[in-house]
Amino acid sequence: MQDAQVSDQESARKRNRQDWDFFGILLIERRSDLLAATAFLLSVFTILLNIFFYSRGASIQMIPPKFVTLAFEEYPDGVKYLVVDVALGYVNTAAVGYSGIVVDEYADVRVGKKRYCLSTYSFRDASATRIDPARDRLPPLGLAHPTVVPGNSGVLRFISLGPVPGERSICEAPDTSADSSYVDRPDFLIALSSAIGDRSDEESEAVLDISIFADFYDESKKGVVCQASAGSSTLELLSLGIPAMLVCVVET
Repeated sequence: MQDAQVSDQESARKRNRQDWDFFGILLIERRSDLLAATAFLLSVFTILLNIFFYSRGASIQMIPPKFVTLAFEEYPDGVKYLVVDVALGYVNTAAVGYSGIVVDEYADVRVGKKRYCLSTYSFRDASATRIDPARDRLPPLGLAHPTVVPGNSGVLRFISLGPVPGERSICEAPDTSADSSYVDRPDFLIALSSAIGDRSDEESEAVLDISIFADFYDESKKGVVCQASAGSSTLELLSLGIPAMLVCVVET
C-alpha cells in the first residue's frame, strides 16, 4: 500500500511538472536547468555576434565636401603649384571597438582636356577664426598622417591636396605623365581660361570634375565625384594670387 502511495505521488509530480522545449533540441525539466540553458544560448549568440562584427570589421562611409578651395602654394623649388583645400568627413557605422584607418586621399582634377593628380600632403587648422573663408585659406596645421576612425563615430579631416615631393603620380591612366601633379600657376590659368572660353561675359563658366578618393588600412577604397563651376571671377582671383572657393556639387 505504501508503494502504491509513493507511485501515486510520483505520478502527480510528473503531471504537475512543466517542461520547456527549445526548438525540439533541448528538453528542460527544472528551473535551474532553464537558467543554465538560457545562459548557454546567450553565450552562443554573443560568440556568433562577435564573429560577425570581426569578419565585417570597420564600415566607413565618406561624407562628400560642400566646397573646394583652389589656391597656389610655393614649394621649396620656388615655384607656386596648384593645391586644393577640402574638408572630408568619415563615419564608421561599425560597433564600438571596430576602428578603421584613413591612410591617404588623392584627387583627380579635370579642367577641360587637362587632368591633374593631387595627393594629401598637409592638414589645415579649422579652429582659426580671423580669416575670410571665401578669400583666405585655413592656416597649416602640419604634415598629413593616417587618421583613426573609431567604431560608431566619425572624424573630419581638413586637408590640402597637392604635389607630394618624391612621390610618383597616383593617376592610373596610361596617358598621364609621372609629373602631372606639379601644376604651376601659368599652366593651370591657361587651362582654366581655355575651358571657360574666349567670351568675356560673366555667365561663361567651366565645369571642373574633381574626383576625390580615400584609401583605408584594410585596402578598401571610397570615392566621391563633385563638379565645381569656375567663371571669369574665379580666373581673376587666381590670377591675383587669391584663393577661390567653389561650391562642390556631388554627382548622384
